[in-house]
Amino acid sequence: MASNGIGIWMDQSKAIIVKVRGDEASVERLEADVEAKHRATGGMRASRPYWHRSVNSARRADAIRADAIRRFYADLAKTVGDEPVFLLIGPGEGKEAFARFLADRGRAAPTTAAATSRLSEAQIVARIKTAAGRPAPRRSRATAGH
Repeated sequence: MASNGIGIWMDQSKAIIVKVRGDEASVERLEADVEAKHRATGGMRASRPYWHRSVNSARRADAIRADAIRRFYADLAKTVGDEPVFLLIGPGEGKEAFARFLADRGRAAPTTAAATSRLSEAQIVARIKTAAGRPAPRRSRATAGH
């Protein structure tokens, strides 16, 4: 069964949005303003003994990062609009978190699937078109360089 809608490849720093209409697919990119996870470096000398001074700064950095991720999900949901999202693919846990984000806002939860982070944009489009019930375009041997 062929369906129209949106498939998204995403990680914590960007999303590639593929809108499927008939046999056509359009691609949109959305970058996140999310910094890398805070890594403790040992902190600084504290005024009190046995007190790790950088704990508060680590918590603050984690809170800032979580807020940036929520803003990224909100921007992504705004970009998608009311169109059905039928597939979320990508490495890590970001796709499940975004699926929960959509479900919390009353949207139907899309199917999520693991995918390597080393997919080209053409491979992402082909995978999403296949999930939508469209055959992915095949290259002939003459154009494949064999």
